[in-house]
Amino acid sequence: MNRNIDIKSKRVKQSVSKLDGFLRAEYNSEKNYLEYYAGLETLEKVTSIKDQIIYGRRGTGKTHLLKALQEKLVEDNQKYLPVYIDLRTFKPTLESDNGLYYALIIFQEIVVEVLKCVYVNLDYLYKEYTVEQQKIIIDPQRRKILALLEKFNRSLDGKSFTKMGETGFRVNEVKKLATNLKITKIPELFGSKEVNKEIESEDEKIKYISFSDMSDAISELLEAVDINRIFCLLDEWSEIPETSQYILAEFLKRTFVPKKVTLKIAAIPNRTQLISENRIGLEDGGVY
Repeated sequence: MNRNIDIKSKRVKQSVSKLDGFLRAEYNSEKNYLEYYAGLETLEKVTSIKDQIIYGRRGTGKTHLLKALQEKLVEDNQKYLPVYIDLRTFKPTLESDNGLYYALIIFQEIVVEVLKCVYVNLDYLYKEYTVEQQKIIIDPQRRKILALLEKFNRSLDGKSFTKMGETGFRVNEVKKLATNLKITKIPELFGSKEVNKEIESEDEKIKYISFSDMSDAISELLEAVDINRIFCLLDEWSEIPETSQYILAEFLKRTFVPKKVTLKIAAIPNRTQLISENRIGLEDGGVY
């Protein structure tokens, strides 16, 4: 056997290039994160139903771990639905000192993403039923989820979801939340008349939604769908401004923690604030 290998050969370069692609999970287009995940002991630690924060510097494999966990939960066939969310996708174009508004926008997008994910995976959740049984069960649930999405100004256009218009938060709602969360400084953005102005036209309409509306949407979803648990896998947490992180954490705690939803949050040390001095947010326990 010839053991001499030309490291400059085309074959070696292709192999190195492919390996390099797997070093960062977002470059993996083959969707086989579980097969290529080496830290099986770590993976076992995060498969529990308890909420956990996964800390690690950039490039240490947090994204790969979450996506491997997503595949494992599906393979385990326990009627768990993992919802992977890259929080960078939803970053509003706002100044980071608008912490409360920023957190509301991100929370809204998380709720919408959960609703959409359940909708498109109803066939998977009811795969043990016959086609006839699925039709009887699933069709009413699809209508229910679409009705919930309409509250967020979303609709199903063929096979994809579209945004029919904007959603907003009324000034009184924001002030009430600020008081409840003991936030003394409310950004001037909320005092603007434009924020509280309802704009309607034939093409676009702003729909106003409250925190309780968003929380109720998750409750109604879980009541309607036969599912053992939703795993909400939140990646790139530290890309959210720290002034918003503990507020978003509080929203997640109030909405998800009492229900059949598990949170797995990937974050960077020293760039994460899950709880405020007033104990608003998530306790930083169960860390791996």
